[in-house]
Amino acid sequence: MAQHMANLYHLNLLKKGAKVWNAWRAKQRELQPNLGRADLKNASLCGADLHRANFIEANLSGTRLFQANLSEANFSGAIVSGADLRQTNLCGAIFYGVKLNGANLSGADLYGARLCGADLRGALLNGANLGGVNLGGANLSGSSLKGVNLCGVNLVGADLIMADLSHAQLGEATLSWANLSRSDLRAADLTRADLSWAVLAAADLRGANLCEANLYSADLHGANLRQINLQGNNLSHANLSAAILSDADLTRALLVHANLSDANLSGADLSRANLYRANLCHADLYRASLSEADLREGNLNATDLRGADLTRALLNGATLDGADLRGALR
Repeated sequence: MAQHMANLYHLNLLKKGAKVWNAWRAKQRELQPNLGRADLKNASLCGADLHRANFIEANLSGTRLFQANLSEANFSGAIVSGADLRQTNLCGAIFYGVKLNGANLSGADLYGARLCGADLRGALLNGANLGGVNLGGANLSGSSLKGVNLCGVNLVGADLIMADLSHAQLGEATLSWANLSRSDLRAADLTRADLSWAVLAAADLRGANLCEANLYSADLHGANLRQINLQGNNLSHANLSAAILSDADLTRALLVHANLSDANLSGADLSRANLYRANLCHADLYRASLSEADLREGNLNATDLRGADLTRALLNGATLDGADLRGALR
């Protein structure tokens, strides 16, 4: 483990402050500073040039690193909880298994950083550049990612419980198996995002762009999808029980084997939707459009279909026990 121990000369020089350190570093551009296992808790290193530094297993909790250059630095196993990393250069930095909970990364440049399995609970990432970042398996629960660009980012299996992702750019992001329950996704761009098997229970998706997003087997129990556009989306086997889908556009949507029990679909457009063997028990379909929808072998028991449009809908084998069909068009 000796290779991870800090070079005492480097450490003592850094403790003299960023001005002294940067003057020395200007003459040592190719040198890789060794600060492994160093105790730099609550230190003030604002503006320090620490590119390519070794911080393996170091303690940087509460450290002030505002506008520091930390590009390609290695933080593997380090503790960076509550650190001030605002507007830092963290391009290509390595954060495998790092504790960054409560850290302020607002405006930081994290392009190409490796954050697999990192602990980012409650971290502030507003305005950060996360292009090309790998966040697979990272814990981002309660973090603030409002308006952040996460296009194409790997978030497979990430924990985003109660995260603020409102207005975030998540186009083509991979969110399969991610936990987004109770997250704020209002007005987020999820164009062509992979949300298969993702947990979005009680998430707020009002105004989100889900064009061509894959929601196969996603858990959207109790999610707010009011007035959402899900034209042609794949929601087969998805759990939409108790979800709010009033006035949503679900034309041509794939809802094969989907669970829509107790869902609010009042005024929703489900024309030409594939609802084969879907569960719509106790769903509210008041004045919904189901024209030409495939409802074969579906469960529509006790469903509110008052004023619904069922013209040319396929109902072969569907169960309608206790359904309210007053004023429905058939």
